[in-house]
Amino acid sequence: MIINPKMTYSLINGSLVGPEGSVVKGVKSLKDTLRIYANTQGLSEDLLSAINYRTEVYTPETTEGSLQFATSYVYPGTVNGEYFMTKGHFHEISNRSEFYLCLSGEGLLVFMDRQRNWWAERMHKESLHYIPGHIAHRMINTGNDVLTVQACWNSDAGHDYGTIENDGFPVRFFDRNGKLSIEEV
Repeated sequence: MIINPKMTYSLINGSLVGPEGSVVKGVKSLKDTLRIYANTQGLSEDLLSAINYRTEVYTPETTEGSLQFATSYVYPGTVNGEYFMTKGHFHEISNRSEFYLCLSGEGLLVFMDRQRNWWAERMHKESLHYIPGHIAHRMINTGNDVLTVQACWNSDAGHDYGTIENDGFPVRFFDRNGKLSIEEV
């Protein structure tokens, strides 16, 4: 027997497509993510309502060993010079790893271990990134287009956003006169 897949990714509108309710979509405006930025003084209402990033997540099963598949879209922009980014997280089950495949845009995938050592990889169309277990990760859009990335990870991994929300990453990325500036904190 041959059947059609339940899910597709539309290259036309850049979106996961499946049966009603199978894809959970989320949108984070800049107002929703202000705590992750260094300086949020003097931001206009237009900027505060701008989309920082959005996600589409497909979870066919939630049993141990099953996988989730998602697409994330990090929008271009800056907050007082600091590039738009995702919140970043560790996994609640810390040994769970993940893959990211960049479909379009330019950016950085920032990693941090539990000792707060950090490193980053450049993200660009067709770059593939492996995120080992026990490592926090965050995406940063350093380009002018939406950074579109697909991800696959264990559905039981969970997300520990709280550690990053409390302690942050030890580095920040700014646009200074059109050039990337890396500032350790």
